[in-house]
Amino acid sequence: MLLVSAMATDSSSSSSGSSVVVVVPLPAQGHTPALVHLSRKLAAEGFSIVIVSVESVHRKIAARWKCSPQLDIRLESIPFTSSIPTRLDAQALSQRQELQKALFELRVPLEELLVSRLIGEQGLEIKCIISDFHAVWTTPVAQKLGVPQVCFWSGSAAWALIDRHVPLLVDLEYIPVPEASSSPCVDDDSTTQGCSLRGEKMISFIPGMDPFPALDLPYYLHEFSKVPVWSLVAKSQRLNTDKWFIANTFESLEPRETQAMKQLLGEQNFLAIGPLLPLDHEGLEQVVSLEEEELGCLEWLDSRPEGSVLYISFGSLAVLTQEQFMELALGVESSGISFLWVIRPAFLPQGDLPTMEFFQGFRDRMVAEKRSIIVPWTPQKRVLSHASIGAFLTHCGWNSIVESVWSGVPMLGWPCHSDQNLNLRLPVESKGIGARVACSSRRTEVVHRERVRAVVRKAIEDGGEVRGAVRELRDLAVAAVVEGGSSNRDMATFLERLRSL
Repeated sequence: MLLVSAMATDSSSSSSGSSVVVVVPLPAQGHTPALVHLSRKLAAEGFSIVIVSVESVHRKIAARWKCSPQLDIRLESIPFTSSIPTRLDAQALSQRQELQKALFELRVPLEELLVSRLIGEQGLEIKCIISDFHAVWTTPVAQKLGVPQVCFWSGSAAWALIDRHVPLLVDLEYIPVPEASSSPCVDDDSTTQGCSLRGEKMISFIPGMDPFPALDLPYYLHEFSKVPVWSLVAKSQRLNTDKWFIANTFESLEPRETQAMKQLLGEQNFLAIGPLLPLDHEGLEQVVSLEEEELGCLEWLDSRPEGSVLYISFGSLAVLTQEQFMELALGVESSGISFLWVIRPAFLPQGDLPTMEFFQGFRDRMVAEKRSIIVPWTPQKRVLSHASIGAFLTHCGWNSIVESVWSGVPMLGWPCHSDQNLNLRLPVESKGIGARVACSSRRTEVVHRERVRAVVRKAIEDGGEVRGAVRELRDLAVAAVVEGGSSNRDMATFLERLRSL
């Protein structure tokens, strides 16, 4: 087979009759890198890969693409009619109904690309389509072409279990989840003692999961009426129509949950193949980001003592209120701990002059003191692997959880949306690899500076037990992906079945 440069976006020179695996990520920072990494792994096993992204994301990937020319990975794009300029962001998610409709319409240009260009012009055979679980627009295309579809599950096995039980949760009136108002979290104790969840309905019927309060159901289920019903139906249908489910998790991280999913879907139909992360420094430099990364922060980290820096990042979507941002900033400042904080322009309330004036003063003080820095984005995997990082204050996005475990870094959880509150409970708290910053799972709660200061200090100055737990889990993560490990075996199963198509 004639191999085409991995930089190529025009694969017209491919040999006629070749088969390709089509990979379709969700156009979001938290969903794209893992699927791109999986594409590299499949290409290294001899598969020809075509990654199909919306135009704006395609441009970002192509501009930063680094890959061995021996890997047959081609980048293709399809037009997106939505007004989203780059990718899914907080503004787009605030218009969920319109966003879901626009995304589903991607089935039309996707079908045209596959039928007219790849099959018609280039004579390629589509071996299968691997798409993000949320990329429901690929299902009708796969069905029309008569090709198998593989679901890439970008979150935890626990989330998959909950998602499978959504109809039952609705019938039993656990959904939607009422979020009662709560008093501010001002407890300056660095544990959650005295801040437990009180009076919440417990869910105890989901296999593989210990009883947990309804408040820890993924946040989007708290606003169930805002989620388009047709979208939920389309996603649930994938459980019955997709050939296999592959998940970016590993058995030692979620032993009961992964086994429960295997029992529900079949031992070889739910495959835990994570962590989908590079094993070496060269691989870290090839990680795809949809944001412009500030590499200078790595040099600054070189100047800091081992384990002394708090890394803070709320991902690519979260937005804090003016009050909460000020309390968080004053809390970390008064802790006396050095920090590296990712603050995107959209992280702050836009057009709010008092917030911007406060932020400018806060940033100026940090520059003057020279003990902390603020940047718009970082190469997060490289940051977390740096010896100076002592803890990670995170929104608990699944990628951040996995990356932090992989790097052996304890976490301080501050969930904001989606499945993040569930991720904080499972596995951060359940495995003892981090702590909750807030006093509860209620998003209405304001966490005051005294608690922020106490939690941050404990994590950096007195976090030896937690640090030991996360490093043990890191060793289990490495063991999972090497020969004989659980993820390595599941990946081998996936490769064998993929070759059999």
